[in-house]
Amino acid sequence: RQTTTQTDRQQHRDNSELPEGCYDDTEVVQFRLTSDPKKRITRVLRDKKGEEKDKNYYIEEIELHMTKTMKQGVLIWYLGHGGSETGSWCFSGGRITFAEILHMYRQHFRSKLLTLVIDCPYAGNWGLSCAEEFDRMGIPACGHQAKSRGYIIKVFSSCRSTQIARDLNYSVD
Repeated sequence: RQTTTQTDRQQHRDNSELPEGCYDDTEVVQFRLTSDPKKRITRVLRDKKGEEKDKNYYIEEIELHMTKTMKQGVLIWYLGHGGSETGSWCFSGGRITFAEILHMYRQHFRSKLLTLVIDCPYAGNWGLSCAEEFDRMGIPACGHQAKSRGYIIKVFSSCRSTQIARDLNYSVD
């Protein structure tokens, strides 16, 4: 996906680390998350063209990070293809669903902050899936009830559950 904003274009003029021309979303996000030492991003998992990893690789890496991190929170920012009508993260070998991420959270990271930023078609389904899971567990939608039961999860999505996330292309002068 090729996307940029006015701020990213200005950053490019001021920082030679960003690529020329249109921007790859993952490169911009990686730059933004790792360039500021206050953000304390410790790991960026990213496919490179011709070196794509499968679902199991990402499941293992996410689980390992939740198991080993000493931090009080984890940010997972997914940019990529979303499953039709579900927003599930698409990889060779299968899809990663909210239920799988929630399972890992329950096993290894409960009572710590999990922030999910989902930028893919039908991404809004992740928020709906979170609400449905909380309903099944009998946890009211209000934040303090979930927190008191050890669930601190924030879900941000690029589009609604019925929408396809669109690329926005800009040229750099």
